[in-house]
Amino acid sequence: MRRCLVTAVLAFVILAMLAPPAFAQAPAGPPAPKVTITGTFDQITSAGRNFYDGNFARDNDREWYARTRFRPDFEFAVGRTKAVLAIELDLMYGQGGSNDGGFPGNNSGQPGGFAGGTKSATGGGLDINTDVAGLFEIKWIYTEFDLTGKDSLLPFIPILTVARAGGQPFGTIANYKVYYANGDFAGLDLYSTFTPDIKNHL
Repeated sequence: MRRCLVTAVLAFVILAMLAPPAFAQAPAGPPAPKVTITGTFDQITSAGRNFYDGNFARDNDREWYARTRFRPDFEFAVGRTKAVLAIELDLMYGQGGSNDGGFPGNNSGQPGGFAGGTKSATGGGLDINTDVAGLFEIKWIYTEFDLTGKDSLLPFIPILTVARAGGQPFGTIANYKVYYANGDFAGLDLYSTFTPDIKNHL
């Protein structure tokens, strides 16, 4: 009997030593800040002959076109709150207008110094020495935060509403019936979630 009791106590002690200790856990601290950089970088080139001027009998109109686009997106987040800054730079190869297209030389408000100074979808040209200034295009600049719901600006309203304010993409805000909603806009978007199946954009 004594031998069985010693064996049982020894087995219990060994199992107790192998079990991980259970300490009271400290409450979680604030979320850590996070910075994410995403985006695209692309090069496009095309060439053509005998169709730029609309006169197919004259075959000496030729063009070679190339451009570089850099589109970085910076997201600064702390928990569910975030700020987004998206920048776009579009530059064609060569000088297309009276100047590179940027400041201080160009104060006309037109890419290249005059209307049609550079090709469409570009803001300036990379000519000799390629020093182009003032061509940063702010694509998006907005903040996104919890307006209502738990741990929000208005926590006494129980429905989760995420607010996005500033220059932002239409994204899922618009639907197929809204023709103009194909790019970006400045304003406020409220996205409320009543249940996982019932959501509302305002």
